[in-house]
Amino acid sequence: GWGRGNRPVVGVSWNDAQSYLDWLNSQVGGLRYRLVSEAEWEYAARAGGADAYGTGPRISAQQAVFRAQQTQPVDAHEPNGFGLRGMHGNAAEWVEDCYVPNYNVAPVDGAAVQAENCARRVHRGGAYSDAAPRLRSAARSVGRPDQRLPGVGFRVARTLD
Repeated sequence: GWGRGNRPVVGVSWNDAQSYLDWLNSQVGGLRYRLVSEAEWEYAARAGGADAYGTGPRISAQQAVFRAQQTQPVDAHEPNGFGLRGMHGNAAEWVEDCYVPNYNVAPVDGAAVQAENCARRVHRGGAYSDAAPRLRSAARSVGRPDQRLPGVGFRVARTLD
């Protein structure tokens, strides 16, 4: 049942996510759907706050799925202040950005960091099996674009015209 019904998709690569977005955009016409940038992801996870988690300075098992054996339904916990569920834990999420070690080259408009021949991509949010610190709003993890990691999925964003 993982990745089916109301559980998040996991075990997909960044390339898999891009293939899905290509298919989805071909169904609706144009480039409307995409992965969010790191900056957009963190803003959404914090939901207007400045704490380590969108839920406050700490996180509990009543607020997120972590240190668990498997994913849980996406509606297992209350949404954050922006109405988004599962920003912390359950499934880490690929973002559009190419990994760079710091934010010195990050675009000031919140767009994704892009690089030719990007060898590593970023995923955020932490997974069901991670410890609480991996779920922090500022925590970053990386993987190869072709790497299918067991706790990593993606969240689709829609560009509005």
